Amino acid sequence: MNVNECIEETNGRELIKLINEKIKTTDLNLKLCEFDILPIPDKSKDIDVITMCILLINPNFSSAWSKRKEIAIIDLFHELEFNRLILSKHFKCEQAFIHRRWLIKKITKTKGADFVNLVDQEINFLIDYLPKTKHEL
Repeated sequence: MNVNECIEETNGRELIKLINEKIKTTDLNLKLCEFDILPIPDKSKDIDVITMCILLINPNFSSAWSKRKEIAIIDLFHELEFNRLILSKHFKCEQAFIHRRWLIKKITKTKGADFVNLVDQEINFLIDYLPKTKHEL
């Protein structure tokens, strides 16, 4: 295989074979290729489930949050609740807060939601999930 060639699609077995070939080579001048593994589901429902699972395990995965933005347009309030779940488990996750800010902006612009009520909900959420200090325990 030519080092300069890029393979657009390959299956898992072929990918492992390619990686093993690159690792076992004795040619020190050979440049290693970078491989990226992405699931390519056929339906947006599959993407929804996959990204939810990924973010529940590792909420600092910015590519998954980007895909969630595409899905969120369908139901912004459902996405806000999912984000609440992530932040209840991983309160220090910057990516989740960035996504939440994006959601709130979208909700106020597109849904004409009651801004005061939404801000009250956010304040209550933050108070409920802020890490407690030793003095409060």
